[in-house]
Amino acid sequence: MKEQNQIIQWIKAHKKQLILAGIGIAAVIALVLGIKNKDMLKALWASLKGAVEPTAERISDAVTTTVTEIPTETPALLLSNDPCVPQEVRRHIRNLHEGWHASPEKLAAAREMGIILQEGQTWVDNYMKGVCAA
Repeated sequence: MKEQNQIIQWIKAHKKQLILAGIGIAAVIALVLGIKNKDMLKALWASLKGAVEPTAERISDAVTTTVTEIPTETPALLLSNDPCVPQEVRRHIRNLHEGWHASPEKLAAAREMGIILQEGQTWVDNYMKGVCAA
């Protein structure tokens, strides 16, 4: 029992050194494994990089941002809370309610844009909202 208490006291006294030694050993092991598997890691990195870059390009092509200057002569119209003021909604991906699925037409339209929809997503085309009947 006395010997066990001495070991515990020694561990408590040298806690920082033991932590640094553990981190150092883990780093050396990671370095050795990285060097031994360098070719495989390079191939993995290249495949991940290739998978991410085209996706970013497809998204930037599909989703565009339009900056509109506010005309100074019609501030009342633009600041109105009137729900009949028309606004264009750009094409985008929409998350569906649980259990809902995109139609084959929307899946095909997204595929034409270079976008692969996930389960529970659909493609929404441009549309106008806030258009009220006269």
